[in-house]
Parts: sequence; structure tokens; C-alpha cells
Amino acid sequence: MMLFTALGYGHGSAVSRGGNSLELWTGGAQCQVYYRDRRVRFWQFGWAVHAEFNKRQHGEFVNFGERTDFSITLGPSVRYLLPFRIVNRRFEWDSRVQFMVVGAKVGSDYIASEPRRLKSNDRASVRDVLGAIDPFYLGNDFRIGWESGVFFPVSVGSSLGVRYVADWQQLSVSHDLQRARGDYSLVFRVQL
Repeated sequence: MMLFTALGYGHGSAVSRGGNSLELWTGGAQCQVYYRDRRVRFWQFGWAVHAEFNKRQHGEFVNFGERTDFSITLGPSVRYLLPFRIVNRRFEWDSRVQFMVVGAKVGSDYIASEPRRLKSNDRASVRDVLGAIDPFYLGNDFRIGWESGVFFPVSVGSSLGVRYVADWQQLSVSHDLQRARGDYSLVFRVQL
């Protein structure tokens, strides 16, 4: 069994030609568990859990200016690991796909930035907090993630690499939310 955990934070902004602005903050945690089957040489199968919080600020809009969403999802995951050599140096190509199928989500109300049933002036009860949580299920929402990278072992159990991560997501909250993103990163993996 292999366990991978990752924490992430991002911040970005954009301005359109018309002067509208958007600023985004995102943070999340991901955990993947893979089980090695000796009958299948390079493939590993397992599960992934992904938790993410997003906050968006639309500078030119009064009513819809601030949007927030949170989701925690669970789904199957597949890993392909291929060791190879270049000039007598050992490398690994590590590629993974996660497909989230169930979970929970909380999103902004249609006009206010707070989730429905939660208002900033009211004292929220446990019933209100639980009422703001919606189910995440395949058919209504989806999330698929793909990451691929090349890693070079630097010591026993540790490696340094470059990877690309892509993520596609749709949440059906008060405003249907669709998100697609990708990024390159330098990764240092440590075996504990």
C-alpha cells in the first residue's frame, strides 16, 4: 500500500479589456491510497480524497462580488508508474488519474456570499449549518484530475521531479460552477 498526501495554495488575478477584475484564492488537501497488485506490472489502483476551498472576488459586481465554495470528494484513482534509464541514471514516470464520485459541497447563496440558510447577521444553529451542506454525486457534479511527472531519485525514498497537474470540476450550487485549470510544479517527494 502506498499513501500520497499533498497540500496546496494558490492566488491569482485577471482583468478583462472592459476593466472587470477577478481575484481568486484557493487552498486544498489531497490524499491518495494505492494498492499494488503483483499481477499487473506498472498499474496501481486505489482511492483519492480531495478537499478544497475557493474564494472569488469579482471587483465590478456589487451583488455577486464575492463567491465561496467548499467541497470534499471521494473517488477511484489509477496510477501508472514506469521506471526508465537515461545515461545510466534512473528516473520514474508517474502518472495518476482521479475521478471523484461522491462527497459534500457548500456554495454561496444566489446573491449573498454566505451559503444559503446561513446569514452573517443571524446566529446559525447546527441545523442551519447541516442544511447548507449539499451532496456531491456523479450525474449532478463531477471532478476529474490528472497529474503526470518525471522524477529523479536523490536519496533512499526521496525524489525530485517536474509534474503537470490538470483538474476539471463542475459543482451544481446556487450558481453552476465550472472550473478547469492546470499548472506545472517542481516537486520534492519524501518517503516517511
